[in-house]
Amino acid sequence: MRISRRPSGGRGEYEISGSLPSGELAGGLENHLLSLEFPGGLLIHTRVRVKKQGGKLRLRRADVDIQLQKQLAAAFMMPDPARQVSALGAGEPLLQEGAYAVDHIEIESILIPAPKTAVLRVKEITVINRSHLGEVIRLQERAALLQEIWAKRSEFPDDIALQLSSPPWVFLNSHFGFGESRNPASCHEASEKVSPTAHW
Repeated sequence: MRISRRPSGGRGEYEISGSLPSGELAGGLENHLLSLEFPGGLLIHTRVRVKKQGGKLRLRRADVDIQLQKQLAAAFMMPDPARQVSALGAGEPLLQEGAYAVDHIEIESILIPAPKTAVLRVKEITVINRSHLGEVIRLQERAALLQEIWAKRSEFPDDIALQLSSPPWVFLNSHFGFGESRNPASCHEASEKVSPTAHW
């Protein structure tokens, strides 16, 4: 099962499709609000809902301004991704502000903690630009790197250390396995200062 970017006339849409070895089908997530769980104890409440439109299971924001793929990028201190085909850049580094796209988000398991709510466990994502048509980012490795950066935050200049004053991951609590998420915008602001073109 995966969340994938589709061209949709050039503007880019995100859809969920496929199934898991355990038998769950993407169709069972229709009208569910999505949370994403990542390696390293990170949980994002995306406030994005799965809606069927034109026979496709598309992701639609529900009382939130930030799209799911942008929330993911912010949490992992990646530059802001594009959605439209026309915005994609080329060459190295692949992760450039507004010039790459999150093409696929691979789902390895699903938890339904409450009615119409789903937690999707994500292992890796695939990013692209015009000249790189599918590079995998393994989130376990990136989460470990972010934890190392946070542990060394006192070694950074004061303005960057302030942005890293709390860890970039979310500790899960006992309420349906949910945790309180950091503001994705603040994570992204820190990421620009730490490493605006980092690529792992």
